[in-house]
Amino acid sequence: MPTRNKRRRFLIIKNVTAFANKGNKVLTLLDFWAVIDLMRTNTPFEVGRGGRSDFGPQHHCGIIRASFIWCDSPFMLEVINLSCVRDERALFHGLTFSVAAGDIVQIEGPNGAGKTSLLRLLAGLSRAEQGDVMWQSQPIHQQREIWHQAMLYLGHHPGVKAVLSPLENLRFYHRDCDDELIFDALESVELLGYEEVPVTQLSAGQQRRVALARLWLSHASLWILDEPLTAIDKAGVEKLMAKFAQHADNGGAVILTTHQDLPDSLARVRKIRLSGAE
Repeated sequence: MPTRNKRRRFLIIKNVTAFANKGNKVLTLLDFWAVIDLMRTNTPFEVGRGGRSDFGPQHHCGIIRASFIWCDSPFMLEVINLSCVRDERALFHGLTFSVAAGDIVQIEGPNGAGKTSLLRLLAGLSRAEQGDVMWQSQPIHQQREIWHQAMLYLGHHPGVKAVLSPLENLRFYHRDCDDELIFDALESVELLGYEEVPVTQLSAGQQRRVALARLWLSHASLWILDEPLTAIDKAGVEKLMAKFAQHADNGGAVILTTHQDLPDSLARVRKIRLSGAE
C-alpha cells in the first residue's frame, strides 16, 4: 500500500548578518536569503545567539542576527491564475509562474500585451480581475507593509522629483543611508559632479540613472523594474546587468521588462512572454 507523502515545509532565513566558513575561506553574508527544504535534507539547525547551522558539506554558518519564516513554498513570489483586463480588453488570462531567490526574469511581449500592467499588479499598485500574487505563501494585499519593504519597484518613468537634485532625491528615498553611501551610488551610475544639479536640468538618460542609483542603496529582496535600460548607453547596460547578476547571486531576484536585447553574459535570464489575449 503506497505511503502518503508528508507535506513539505521550508524555512526561509532572511535579513541575516552572519559569518560563514567554507573550506578555509571566511565569508561575510549580509541580507541574504537561504531556503532549506526540510523534507529533502537532514540539515541540523539551531536558532540562537552563537548557534551554528550546517548548510551542507564544509559549509558552516554562524548566525549573528536573523529573522525566520516558515512557509510551504520555496519560492519568493508566486503568481497564480492571474488575469488582467484594461478598457474591456483581456491583456492576459490564467497567468501562472513563480520566482525563486537567484532568479532573473524578463517579461516579453509586443506593445499593448500588458507588460507594464503585470508589473504594476506584482508591485501591488493595482488589482487583478482574477488570481493572486503571493509573497512567502501569503497574498501581498494581506501584508502590504511587509511587501513594500521586501520589494523595490521602478516604473517606466524615472519617478524622481524634478525640482530636487539627485542627492536630495536619494536622501528622500533612502533616509537610512548616509551621504557616503549615496555618493558611492551616484559614482556607480556616473553622476558624480551632478549631485547638486536639479533633476529637471539633466538629460533623460541622467534622470533614469538617478532612479537606478537606488539599486545600490536598496535592501529589498525583489526588484521589479519597468524598462530600466531606456536611455542607457551600452556601458551603462553592461554595468546594470552585472548589478542584476550580483543581486541574484546574493539571494535576491529581479523581474524586468525591456525592448533591448540583453547581453550574452546574462544567459541565465528566464523569459516569460505575454502574447496579448483577445
